[in-house]
Amino acid sequence: PVAGTVQRLGRAGHRVGEVSRGLLHPTHGGDFLYAAVMTRAVYEGAIEDVTPIQGALDVLTQVILSACVTEVWDIEKLFGFLRTSAPYHDLSRAQFDLVLQMLEGRYADSRLRELKPRVMIDRLDNTIKAKEASAFLLFMAGGTIPDRGYYDLRLEGTKAKIGELDEEFVWERSIGDTFALGNQVWRIQRITHNDVEVTPETKQLNIIPFWKADTRDASFHFATRVGEFLEWAEGQLAAPAFKPTLIRDYHMSPPAADELCAYLHRQREASGAALPHRHHVLVEHYQDPNNRQDAHQVILYTFWGGKVNRPFALALSRAWQERYGHPLQVFVNNDAVLLMLPCECSVQELTTLLTPENVESHLAAKLEQTGTFGAHFRENASRALLLPKQNFKKRMPLWLNRVRSKKLLQSIQRYEDFPILLETWRTCLQDEFDLPNLKLCLERIHTQEIQVTAVHTHRPSPFAGSLIWRQTNKYMYED
Repeated sequence: PVAGTVQRLGRAGHRVGEVSRGLLHPTHGGDFLYAAVMTRAVYEGAIEDVTPIQGALDVLTQVILSACVTEVWDIEKLFGFLRTSAPYHDLSRAQFDLVLQMLEGRYADSRLRELKPRVMIDRLDNTIKAKEASAFLLFMAGGTIPDRGYYDLRLEGTKAKIGELDEEFVWERSIGDTFALGNQVWRIQRITHNDVEVTPETKQLNIIPFWKADTRDASFHFATRVGEFLEWAEGQLAAPAFKPTLIRDYHMSPPAADELCAYLHRQREASGAALPHRHHVLVEHYQDPNNRQDAHQVILYTFWGGKVNRPFALALSRAWQERYGHPLQVFVNNDAVLLMLPCECSVQELTTLLTPENVESHLAAKLEQTGTFGAHFRENASRALLLPKQNFKKRMPLWLNRVRSKKLLQSIQRYEDFPILLETWRTCLQDEFDLPNLKLCLERIHTQEIQVTAVHTHRPSPFAGSLIWRQTNKYMYED
């Protein structure tokens, strides 16, 4: 998030001699906390380390096919050529051969059109050449940006592109509907296979569009800075110099500093305990008065960031299921993990379910059953050209791509060495999750370097605001 903020600020002040400036506009309590920490990090240049993706097999599939469309390659020379690039410098011959076998049609016995042979390999000459249809496939579906199912929003007449609309939002619209985008109201005049054509409208709007974006998980680097701030705030919140320090060192306006102070005070009053921070995990048991079920709700305020919290929640759910025989429903964000327990559970019981030694095995047992794994498999399969479009003129709905991807995943799960399946495991475990820091946090809990405090409340404390919203949102729209 720090690098992203710097990049956004860099878009301002593009004239000669002009300085790039930007303002952060928090909208609720948690926003003020993150804005304060982010501003200080930007001023200090505390940008996250960059870890380039290494050995992505989905992109490798597309690169090999592209190389073989225009010429015949000696397989040994092709392998050596690929290893001269940084992302594939450590590519193993076994991985390279698996991709070639997939392109040659090794898995075509699944009787799926997507797995038919794309290349021809001459074993006598040790050469590889793409089939004629592969060139069209590359032109039609090539690229590495995953399909989000967006429609282009265009001005009727000139066809000038205004923006993009979510596929599900478009499906709910009819000709003549009006909606607001930017500072203008638009009326829908035509909906094609790929575009929504509109004209400006001056009347009152009917609706505001929505987009269902992927969750952006905070890194452990930024989460640590948030935890450090909360640890400092815990000791300084009552001091008269706290607000002036926020204004001076964190570059907050006085009203923003007041909002943050009030937010932190409300959290302490609601929980009756110290603020959670990098050396303190707060476990909040609460009984929701609107919850008529038998579920007991527990919130673990970890402030480890989504890249650590998400695998932690999945592994914890699996460990609970293994011990008690039934699944555990969880909700996750960058700050906390919400558990729906069948009964009250002690802090010691929760903290002993996972250890640095067993967390990875529990995660591996749970991951393939999750929507996260399925979504990344779909994106990887698309990049590997296994989910091609029918043609340029006919739209492939995103929901249909999800169905095709699910069918493909079910068909190839019996092949443990299927390259795109291996790539999906790598994507999740290395790119999306931060397992080394998860193990570090668990180790600190077991050595009591991180203290764990339990409290009981009648309603969620302010720090749980966005997590409770996520829970409510799932219940409202899951059907």
